[in-house]
Amino acid sequence: MSFRVLNCNDHFRLAPVLGLLLASTFVGCKPQSPIRQYTVKAESERIVTSDLLKSEFGAVPFQWQAPKSWTVAENDQFSRFAWEVGTRADSARVTVSAVSMGMGLMSQLTRWRGQIGISVPEGEDPMAGTEQLDLGGTTATFIDFKGEEQTILGMMFSLEEKLWVFKFRGSNAVADKQRERFRKFCESVEIPN
Repeated sequence: MSFRVLNCNDHFRLAPVLGLLLASTFVGCKPQSPIRQYTVKAESERIVTSDLLKSEFGAVPFQWQAPKSWTVAENDQFSRFAWEVGTRADSARVTVSAVSMGMGLMSQLTRWRGQIGISVPEGEDPMAGTEQLDLGGTTATFIDFKGEEQTILGMMFSLEEKLWVFKFRGSNAVADKQRERFRKFCESVEIPN
């Protein structure tokens, strides 16, 4: 290890560097602005109005009557509306979504069966567990799929180039208690002419 003794010329070369370091230390050290505080209402406190829904999702071209016992829930990435039903210990989720017509009814039915571990045996009717509902001139498909532990109830119909999907998913016990309510909810859909 070697050391070098600085001479006077070295000090003159280092002076500008030291000056810059010292100046940069103090740059920006001005009195700080006071911290501002804002109070923003939580999303759950928003009042959901038809105008808000139109601006966020576009107009929903129909109406329904949801049971008063259902609790409005947060939407996921797919749903436009959501509810929690049942008890805290055993609840189910109800959603209303719109998907591309290209998704198709049959692919949705296959996907739902897979979600609860059931399938249609080869050669059997792929529409098993479904029935047709008349919503005042619009035909809908009502679905009732029961797996070993979970049930999916649903309704799908096409309108304005979209496949509208109403879905209930929960335990078999909650589904047994909510089946009639969900069906009445689906049957309450009013589609204007």
